[in-house]
Amino acid sequence: MPKVSIIVPVYNVEKYLRRCLDSIVAQTYMDFECILVNDASPDNSPLICDEYAANDNRFKVIHKKANEGLPKARKTGLDLSNGEFVTHVDSDDWIDKNALKVFLNKQYETGADIVIGGYKCIYKNKKNKIFIPPNLKKYNTPLDYLFNNDRVLWGKLYKRSCFNNIFHPVHNYGEGSIVNVQIFGQRNIESIATINDIVYFYNRCVSSSLVLNRKTDFKSNVFFDHPSVKRCLWIEDYLKSSKLYDSVVVSFSLFMLRDIYNFLREVNNPSRRDIEYIYINYYLPFYDKSKMPFFVKTLIIIYKKSKFLGKIYATFINLSSKILRRI
Repeated sequence: MPKVSIIVPVYNVEKYLRRCLDSIVAQTYMDFECILVNDASPDNSPLICDEYAANDNRFKVIHKKANEGLPKARKTGLDLSNGEFVTHVDSDDWIDKNALKVFLNKQYETGADIVIGGYKCIYKNKKNKIFIPPNLKKYNTPLDYLFNNDRVLWGKLYKRSCFNNIFHPVHNYGEGSIVNVQIFGQRNIESIATINDIVYFYNRCVSSSLVLNRKTDFKSNVFFDHPSVKRCLWIEDYLKSSKLYDSVVVSFSLFMLRDIYNFLREVNNPSRRDIEYIYINYYLPFYDKSKMPFFVKTLIIIYKKSKFLGKIYATFINLSSKILRRI
């Protein structure tokens, strides 16, 4: 039985896949299996997967007959894996050659259920950025830490038991948040450790790949139908049903407000009723408790005063973001 299972969902990434798989082959810690889940990719990615599996018996390939999306691909890989520990790698990204070694050294040192590593964002037209996970002592609970930091599944090493009885969403949008909220909220999670080493490289140069496949083109004008809002409402219901909500209400509200901000930026014509609902239920109760970013606060206030001015301000924000991404 391998020590670590590496789960790699694959879809439309022939341009990047070899770099990802080469980084796994190059690991200085070699007791691992790599589960490649071909999610009915239409390009040459399945052939590349077969090639690596033929040359290295640590690689196993599952070819799905129909595209089912990122969450199901991850779940398929997880169900077929055997490692004591699990880590996720997106197939358009790659990992440092010492990633598994560094993860496991920290786990042996601390006995942690989850080890969180640093990562580097790789951009095409601007300077790369490094993210080091902050010290957990700054936060009251694992969930408090999660809501204030990255909620992605990659860049972390988990004990396999963390995934016991976890609900995996059907939709692609924010699936990492839904899974991690359940993991970090488990009462049997005893410890989480962080490392300063860069173990993961997050590819932000992608134009068409797994990144686009895991996003949705659906943008409803209705608050409760919007995918980012539905994700937050599912998490809110989970926290309340698990009696965890009161302990993280401030950090969760900030998380929710960020997705409300995305909703208001994306929609063409939010209803006055939805704007009032946002203002009364999420802005007023938390504007003086959470460290609400200025741009979030401003957009909600402007929309509350005038839908016309709110749309103008949202358009300005979107144009500014596009310009900054090109610099």
